[in-house]
Amino acid sequence: MSPNDAFREQLLNCREDLERFALARTRNPELAQEIVTDTVIEALKNSNKFELGTKMNPWLFTIMVNVHKNMKRRKKVADDYVNRMTAVHPRTYSEADALDHMRIRTVGEAIETLPVEQKSAFYLAIEGYSYEEIGKVLDCGVGAVKSRVMRARQAVAEALDADPVGRPKFAKEM
Repeated sequence: MSPNDAFREQLLNCREDLERFALARTRNPELAQEIVTDTVIEALKNSNKFELGTKMNPWLFTIMVNVHKNMKRRKKVADDYVNRMTAVHPRTYSEADALDHMRIRTVGEAIETLPVEQKSAFYLAIEGYSYEEIGKVLDCGVGAVKSRVMRARQAVAEALDADPVGRPKFAKEM
C-alpha cells in the first residue's frame, strides 16, 4: 500500500469522528456536513504535511476548527462589505452588476438547497478531484459520484433557468 493510499484509508476511517465533532461544534447538520467536506478537502490538499504513523484525528480536528473559524470570518467579512457598500453607494450599481449579483446569489442558493451527498460531490468536483477520488472520500462508487455531480449541475442550471447555451432566462429579457 502506497503512503497516499494509507493516508486516504486513515482519512476515511476518521470520517465518523469528524461528523460528530462538527455537529457538536455547530448543532446544525447541514453546516456540519459542509465543514466536514471542507475539512476533507483541506486534508487532501495538505496530505504531504501529515506524518504517517501519527494519530490523524487531532490533525483533522485542528484543520476543522480552522475551517469553521475561516467560514465564520468570511461570512462576517462578506456581510460587512455588502452592508458598507449598500450604505455608501446605494444607487451606483449598474444593471449588469445587479444581474451578476442575482446570478451569484441564485447559484449559491441553488447549491445550498442540494442534498448533502450532491453538494459534497459537486464541491469536490469543482475543486478538481477525479470521480475516483471523490468516490473514495464519499465512500461510494464512481457511478454514484457522476450521478450526484450531474444532478447538482442540473439543479443549478434549473435555478438559473438556463437555455442550452447556459444563459439565464432573465438575462435574455434585458
